Amino acid sequence: ACAPNCGTCIGPKEHECKWLKPGFFYDSDKEKIEACADENCAHCYTKDTCKSCKEGFFAEKINESENELDVVKCASCGIDNCKYCDKKLDENLKTDYMACSVCEEGYTVVSGKCEMCPDNCQYCSEESKECTLCEKGFSIDRETGKCTKISIKNCYVMDDGGKCLSCESHFFL
Repeated sequence: ACAPNCGTCIGPKEHECKWLKPGFFYDSDKEKIEACADENCAHCYTKDTCKSCKEGFFAEKINESENELDVVKCASCGIDNCKYCDKKLDENLKTDYMACSVCEEGYTVVSGKCEMCPDNCQYCSEESKECTLCEKGFSIDRETGKCTKISIKNCYVMDDGGKCLSCESHFFL
């Protein structure tokens, strides 16, 4: 088993950790895994120097550290259902605003915000909200573009003609 807050290791000791869980760093002076000071920081160089933020937070560059690594401050995206966002400049108003670049599953980016995909749709295209992948048990109706319930028992994917193309696990065509 790995040390606490270590995701992958080659042994149980803290210095044998190869991948840390988000929000932690390895302090080589203390030879311990420590928490980042900013609770919204996913990865930090030291307790007070963050290099990347957790989902839903924007990494605002604050300076270059002495070893030329970017140091960031984590600010909330402030956009519902947004995983990753960027600061954009409104050319007309000459002001910055937050725009979402990646939304949670079941949502898509529309004008920098996250809007829900159509009913029973797992992934949909940005801006148009056209469904690209339906939830399990549903298939895209090519005429309407909507996700419709698959009518064949234990069928996972159906073609446009209503023929089953692949089955759910443990079932065969």
